[in-house]
Amino acid sequence: MIGRSERMCSAACLELMHAEMVSYFLSARETRESAQKEMERLGFRVGQKLAERYTKDYGRITEPMEVLRFIFSDFWPVVFSKPPDSLTTNNNSLYYIEDTDFRWTSKISVTSRTTLEDASYFLTFPCGIVKGAFAALDVDADVKADFQETPSRCLFTIIFKGKAIPTR
Repeated sequence: MIGRSERMCSAACLELMHAEMVSYFLSARETRESAQKEMERLGFRVGQKLAERYTKDYGRITEPMEVLRFIFSDFWPVVFSKPPDSLTTNNNSLYYIEDTDFRWTSKISVTSRTTLEDASYFLTFPCGIVKGAFAALDVDADVKADFQETPSRCLFTIIFKGKAIPTR
C-alpha cells in the first residue's frame, strides 16, 4: 500500500485548488462541454502520472483484475484521502465504486436541480484521474460519476472497453 508519508499536499489545499480549477474552466471556456473535456483531459494526465509514480515499486501490474484491485485498494485512498466504501459489478464489464463521503465534493451546497447539475462538473476532474490511472496500467476504461442523494455521496461507474474482466 502507498504510505501516507508520500502525501505532498494537504487535503484542504487540494479541495480549494479543485474548486478554483472548476470555476476557472467554466468561466474561461466558450462552452461547458469544452470546459468539461479540458478538465477531464487534465485529470487524465494527472492520473497517468500518479499511477506511474505509485506503481514504480510494484512491478508491472498486468492482469485487469489486479489493476482494478490496485485502483480500489491502493490508489483511491491516497488520491482521494479515504478508501471508497464499496466496489460492485453487474458481471458484464461494468463496475461501480461508491464513495459515500467523497471529500472533493462534500462542501458543495445544493439548493435546486440546476445547482446539482452544475455541481456535476466537480466530478469531471476526478473521473479523468481514475481514467488516466487505468490507462497508465494498460486498461482501457471509461469512467463516469453521478451524485447519489447528496454531493458527497458519489457513484463512479467504470466501463471496461475491449475484453471483459473475469469476475470471481
